[in-house]
Amino acid sequence: MTLHDELATILEEYPSAVVSGVGQDGYPLSLRCNPILNHGSTILNIQLPASLPLAEGDASLLCHSHNEQLFDLRSVTIEGRLEKAGDIWQFHPTKVTQVMGRSRVLEFIEDVILKPRRNTRKYLAKANLPRPKISWARLKVLAKESDSEV
Repeated sequence: MTLHDELATILEEYPSAVVSGVGQDGYPLSLRCNPILNHGSTILNIQLPASLPLAEGDASLLCHSHNEQLFDLRSVTIEGRLEKAGDIWQFHPTKVTQVMGRSRVLEFIEDVILKPRRNTRKYLAKANLPRPKISWARLKVLAKESDSEV
């Protein structure tokens, strides 16, 4: 199966995703989107609010689903690079990781909450950096702006 075929299959199953990248201020940004696969290529077009201060660079798409009790979790992570192309963003995939059938809550908590926190603490300690302060007020403004534009 080609990467194009794999992406087409993923987008049929998961019509929306969460794109995560780095903002122009260096902080991470994530937003739900509806990627569209370019015909005959592996590039995904993503329409994002013009006011979103996203920077070009490394990014990921998370596609997932679960039932009402948060069991039967299924997810696909697509790593790649975001580039601005006129009024749209283009996501250039480099790696697809499928995690199917992860229904055990403790494993989910470990993978999604605990490991990233530990890794972040280790990274900050190794780089001798303080934990960044989050401007929740600014994030709320951006969220309101993005709701009005989509």
